[in-house]
Order: sequence, then structure tokens, then C-alpha cells
Amino acid sequence: MNDKALSAYIEKTELARELAYRILAELNDHAGHNPNEINWSHVGDATHVAESLSEIAEFMGVAK
Repeated sequence: MNDKALSAYIEKTELARELAYRILAELNDHAGHNPNEINWSHVGDATHVAESLSEIAEFMGVAK
């Protein structure tokens, strides 16, 4: 077993987990936007986020 690789892997997966929690918190808060003021620019931003996360989900083998 490669202890350095395992340590680096754990560090990176912890970072990924923290980022995922932050992203989820932002999504649950409408990314800080007032839901009554959403416009097509916001839809474009949400589309970009969804496409990026879909790419990650596909890479990890968990895409729908």
C-alpha cells in the first residue's frame, strides 16, 4: 500500500465532500437569489451548474 497516495486521496475526497456540501447549501438557498427576481440569466447560470455536476456524476458512474 502507498501511504502517501492514500493520504493524498483522503485529502482530495474530503475537499470534494466539503465542496459538495457548499454547493448543496447554495442550491438550497437559490444561490443567494430572491426567487421572485429570477430571470433568464439565472436560468443560464443554473444550467451551467447542472451541466458541470452532470459531467462529474457521469465520471463517477452515478449519472441518471
